[in-house]
Amino acid sequence: MDLDKLLRDSLKATGEAYRPAHEAEARREFKRRSRKRRVYFGGSLVFAAAAVAAVLLFFVTAPSTDGPSDERDNAGIASTSVTAMIDVGRKPVAVAVGRGFVWVANAGDESVTQVDPGTNEVVESYPVDGTPADIEFAGGYVWVAIDDQPRLVSISVSDGDMDELPLAGGGSDLDMASGGRDLWVVSSDTPLQRIDTVDYTSITQDTAAGDPVDVAVGHGQIWLLGASGEIERLDQNTGLSEGIIPLNAPVSPTASDLVADSTGLWVSNGESRTIMRVDVQTGAVTGEAAFNGRSAELAADPEGRVWVLVANATDAGSVKLISSATGVAEDGEIGLGGNPVDQRFGAGALWVVGSSSDRLTRIEHSLDSPSPSPVEGDQIPDDEVVYLYANGDIWSVHGDAHGERVTGLAEIEDNPSFVSDDTIVFERVDRGGMTTIVSKNLTTGAEETTPISGSEVAVGPDERVAWVPPKTGQSEQTSIRIGALDGSGQDVLVGNPDFDPLSVRNLEWGSGAEKLYYEAGANSFGLYELDVASGIPHSIDPPEDEAEYLAPSVTDDGTLVVIKVCCRKGGYETAELGAITFDGDRPEYQKISGLDDAGFHPGSEELTVEYAGGLDVETTNEGRRWSETSTRAWFVGDGFDVWVIDEEGEVDGVIPNEITGVSVNPQFRD
Repeated sequence: MDLDKLLRDSLKATGEAYRPAHEAEARREFKRRSRKRRVYFGGSLVFAAAAVAAVLLFFVTAPSTDGPSDERDNAGIASTSVTAMIDVGRKPVAVAVGRGFVWVANAGDESVTQVDPGTNEVVESYPVDGTPADIEFAGGYVWVAIDDQPRLVSISVSDGDMDELPLAGGGSDLDMASGGRDLWVVSSDTPLQRIDTVDYTSITQDTAAGDPVDVAVGHGQIWLLGASGEIERLDQNTGLSEGIIPLNAPVSPTASDLVADSTGLWVSNGESRTIMRVDVQTGAVTGEAAFNGRSAELAADPEGRVWVLVANATDAGSVKLISSATGVAEDGEIGLGGNPVDQRFGAGALWVVGSSSDRLTRIEHSLDSPSPSPVEGDQIPDDEVVYLYANGDIWSVHGDAHGERVTGLAEIEDNPSFVSDDTIVFERVDRGGMTTIVSKNLTTGAEETTPISGSEVAVGPDERVAWVPPKTGQSEQTSIRIGALDGSGQDVLVGNPDFDPLSVRNLEWGSGAEKLYYEAGANSFGLYELDVASGIPHSIDPPEDEAEYLAPSVTDDGTLVVIKVCCRKGGYETAELGAITFDGDRPEYQKISGLDDAGFHPGSEELTVEYAGGLDVETTNEGRRWSETSTRAWFVGDGFDVWVIDEEGEVDGVIPNEITGVSVNPQFRD
C-alpha cells in the first residue's frame, strides 16, 4: 500500500493550519472554544387541541419598594443572593451571554457593554448608532436590534469588528432568539426573518401567527408568539409552519415573554398577568397562574428551574425561582430596584438589567440544595452520572438530573474525562490561549495541573494523554503528541509537508492504548487510525465516497461508533449515528439511528460521541431521571444540544445546556 498516496488523496483539499502560534490567533482560539448558544431539543411532535388545566403553579407577590434601589430581601430562596452589581451604560434594556462574556445593550447612550464574568469588570464598550431594543449572541457575533429601524448591528467577538444587516419590515420592538448558526428576528411590524450568521444572509419566513411579538428556540423547533393569543410551531430546518397552539386569550404586544426549557414552553402575558406552561408534545396548557406586576420576563437554567423577573408598576421588581419539573416556586423572592426589564441565565449566574439603574446585577444560586428522594426500580438515585462542559464550566449531572457546577469561571474549562470513579481530567484554557491539563479528585476537591502547549486533549487507558501541539511555522508538519499527565511525551507525525496546512481534531483512544482515532483535513475531514507503536496513520474510508465519518468513539468492546455526514439533500446535509467494523482491511459501516429529526446540526465543529453504557434518561412523576438498562447507548452532541441514543434507535434530549463535552462515570459504563 502506498501510504503517502493514500494520505495525499484523502487530504488534497486542505486549508488553514489548525493552531497558529501567533498570540492573537491563540486568543481567537480561546474565544472560539468558549462558544455558548441557546439550545433546543429534537423529536417529532404532534399537537392535540390545547386544553387549559387550571393548576395553580405559583403566585408572585409584589416586592417591597422601601429602601434604596439595590436593597435586597433574600428570605426564602435558599442560598440565592446578589453577588455583584456592575456599572454599565446608561439605561440598559437587554442582556445576552456568549463566548465567555456578558453583553448589555444600553438604550440611553446607544452602546453595548462587554463584561467579563470571571472578574465582574467591563472589558469594552461599543457604540451602535441607534437605540437598542434587544441583544442576542449567535454564530460568533453579538447581534443588536435597533428600535424603530429595520436593521441589526453585529459585533464580532474575535476582533470587535462591527457591521450592519438590513431587515424587512418596520423594526419596532424587535425580538430575537438564536438556534445553532441561525438567528431568528420578529416583531409586530417585522416579518419573521432567519439570519444565517455564517453566510450573513437573511430569509423571510411565512408565518400564520397573528401580530407576532416574541420568538423562542427549543425542542428542535421555532416557536412564535402572536399577540392574538396563539403559538405557532415552525420546523427549524425548513422554517415551515407545523401547527398552531391557541392560548384562548390575547397577549400583550409589549409585555409578554416566551421561553423553552426541557419540560416545555413557558409564556408570560402582561395583558392578563398570568404565566402558562405549555406541553410541546400535546399542545395543551398544563398550568396557569397569576403574577402581580406589569410584566414577567422568563429564563431557564441548566438545573431545571425557571427564573421569573417581575417588574412592578413602580420602579421596583423581584426575582423568583420555579422548579420547571414540578411547577412549584421556592418560598420568598429577591427584591430589585432600578426598574428591572430583562434577564438571561448563563456563565453560571442570572444576569439582570434595570433601565433606571445603569447596572448589571449578578444573582447566583447555591449548588448545595438537597436532591429529591430516590425512587424504586432501576432508576439511579443521587449518584454522579455524567460530566458536561456547559456555560463555561464543568457540571456534574446526578441521577435525578439536577446539575452542579464543579469548577469556577477564571478560565474556560472543557473536555472532561473520567480516569476513575472519583477523578476527572479536563482542559483549562486561559485568556492567552494556553492549555492546562487538570486532574481533579471529586472526593477531596484537590487538583493537579500540568501546562501544555496544544489542544484537543484526549485521556486514555493508564492515564495516557494525546493532544495536538501548535505549529511554530508553516513549514512544520502537523503532529500528535502522546505522553502522560505530567506533560512528557513524544510527537508522532500525522501528515506530510505536501498536505500542510492540516487540521486534526476529535482525538479518541481505542479500548487499549495501542490505537488512537481522529479526524484530519481542512475543507472536508476524513477519519484516521494511528498505530501508536509504529507511529503510522491509516485512513479509514468506508465505501460511500461522498460521506464524512466524524467524532470517533470507542466502546469497551472496541466497537468504533461515528457520526456519518452525507450527501446534501434539499439544501442541507443529513446525519446519522453508526458503527464501523473491519472485515480484514476493508471497513464496513452500519447505521444505528438517524439524527435529522432530532434537529442535529452536522456542520458544527463541536460534534461529539461518547459511549454511555446502558444509561437512559426519562421523564417520571418525580421529574427527569437517569436509569440503567441492558441496551447500549451513546451521547451524541452537535455543540449546541446533546441526545442519548441507544442501539435500538431511541433518541432522547438530555439537558438544556450549551454542551460541547460529555464524560460518563465508569460505574455506569461497564
